[in-house]
Amino acid sequence: KYAYDKYKKYVPVELAMSQLVLEGGIGNKDPNSRPIVTKNPYNVGNIDSGENSSHNSVESGIASYFDLMARKYISEDGRVVQLNRYATNPNYTKQLNTLIAGVNRITQQNNIT
Repeated sequence: KYAYDKYKKYVPVELAMSQLVLEGGIGNKDPNSRPIVTKNPYNVGNIDSGENSSHNSVESGIASYFDLMARKYISEDGRVVQLNRYATNPNYTKQLNTLIAGVNRITQQNNIT
């Protein structure tokens, strides 16, 4: 809500949930994993060199994701843009699109709107 109120941009829930899975912030059973230790479920600022961006709460880590997405990855007309910059994994966008398609399929099968 804060990111929407500030930027007037909506981050699609299927995108947010899919990135949460890819970044290890949900479904991760390792208590020592980066997104859990840093309270940063989307790994915003946790970079490959090992530099971490830690938060005082998981809520703060989540807010940093929505803020970043609204500022840099959602266009004025609401499209998701330049997502390939979010992660260094060359297959990130493909993996993300696969997850999003799965989320959309489950939503349609269960008539969730």
